[in-house]
Amino acid sequence: MAEVFGTVIAAIEGFEIVLAIGKFLKSGVENTRNFSDDARQLAIKMNIHHEC
Repeated sequence: MAEVFGTVIAAIEGFEIVLAIGKFLKSGVENTRNFSDDARQLAIKMNIHHEC
């Protein structure tokens, strides 16, 4: 039973990540010019996070 519960929690967390990505992409489609800036900032954040 605990394994099933853990799987459900993992699925919910994964779904929240998918929603966040979808929201990011949707905002990018609505604001194409801003999307490139968001992507650049995201890449910078990921690089900084990656170096740490």
